Amino acid sequence: MGGWGCARILPLLDYNLIRNKPKIIMGFSDITALLLAIHAKTNIVTFHGPLGVSSWSPFTVDYVKKVLFEGASVTMQNSKSMPIETIRRGTARGKLIGGNLSVISTLIGSAYLPDWENSILFVEEEAFLIKYPVLFSDSAPSARPKNRKSPSPCLKS
Repeated sequence: MGGWGCARILPLLDYNLIRNKPKIIMGFSDITALLLAIHAKTNIVTFHGPLGVSSWSPFTVDYVKKVLFEGASVTMQNSKSMPIETIRRGTARGKLIGGNLSVISTLIGSAYLPDWENSILFVEEEAFLIKYPVLFSDSAPSARPKNRKSPSPCLKS
């Protein structure tokens, strides 16, 4: 647990090796940098989910089993014990991409963010959960600026 410095290893990873020998990679919060970079560089699906040492409720176990072991598509719905407020009712389709807001913000301008088009962005943060996904469509500008240097000295595009 604890991967705040995870972004420092991104330039050191062998993305061709990862692409050629894919594994299930799951984590959350500070591991967002690793999850997004691997997806951006290899197109491998990574999973924002609980760690082995996390608390595994029946709700969590059921969703992880459906996705990882049964290969099922899952409709995201909150459990009755975790209600959320809906700003705009409706449905959306797209790749669900996101993670920890602070970590995502440190990756802006680097080559380690995926293409956001046709995606549903989700964000989580230690102090609070942002519960309002945003849909980026074909007409939305890419969240990754072209030809910009990384804002962090430890990240190189």
